[in-house]
Amino acid sequence: MRKSISTAFFSMVSTLMVLGIVLMGCSEWVLFKNYFAKDRYETLDQVVNVAKRTAEYLVNSETMPQGAERDALNTKLPKTKQREIEPFSAWELDQLRKSLSPSPNHKDAGILLSANGGLRLGEVCALRVSDIDFQNGTVSIERAVQRVRQNGKTKLIIQTPKSEKSVRVIPLPNDMMAYLKKAVSGLSQNAYILTGRTDKPMEPRTYQYYFESVLRRCGIRKRSYHTLRHTYATRCIENGIDVKSVSEMLGHADVTTTLRLYVHPSLDSKRQVIQKISFLGGVA
Repeated sequence: MRKSISTAFFSMVSTLMVLGIVLMGCSEWVLFKNYFAKDRYETLDQVVNVAKRTAEYLVNSETMPQGAERDALNTKLPKTKQREIEPFSAWELDQLRKSLSPSPNHKDAGILLSANGGLRLGEVCALRVSDIDFQNGTVSIERAVQRVRQNGKTKLIIQTPKSEKSVRVIPLPNDMMAYLKKAVSGLSQNAYILTGRTDKPMEPRTYQYYFESVLRRCGIRKRSYHTLRHTYATRCIENGIDVKSVSEMLGHADVTTTLRLYVHPSLDSKRQVIQKISFLGGVA
């Protein structure tokens, strides 16, 4: 029966499989993929490669007629422009500082941790009090919270971070450590910092909403929580921290990702740097 299925049909199916994934976008595909397996695919290139390998397997196993995989294997990714994320300005960071620093509490601590340590939303939601090393001034990233689809429903799970490099130890500024000491005072060592509970971490979407409410309170326009991470990376580079160290603190596998996606030098920083190459000596 399967031998009688036409090559044209398989060609159409394989092409639609790849194009469908492309059109779905990464976020929807991650949920779809989690429904079937534990593996997580973070980039569109990886997803399309999986589809191509699937087509090759079907041909080799004689499930798909020879040549039917042509369209799938030759599918090119559309050229897409990387969405630029604008870091918080110095004024916006100051507004956040004024709003959050006077009265330290464990719920606000997550926002300041991401601003001062570059933590991802899922990472800060999974952070426990025991992950903070007050003696050495560091925070350990060992897990992340993510909502995935299982058996037709979504479920909050705690898992290891997105890559091997994402498991890391981040040094924090002294004032951040002082804030944390007050913010988690009275909490159990096993408590999740953002909820104060030992049995339940913070839902990432809920914390994103809370973050947006803080921005409104500060008079700052709506931004993604991920903007804090980009701001951290940019400030590190602007203040002379080498890109390799920044990449490791962000948990990137290589410095290329850090430079390509996470560093957004401000016009002021460009002005300051350009003055250093001046050689005219004030000649008008």
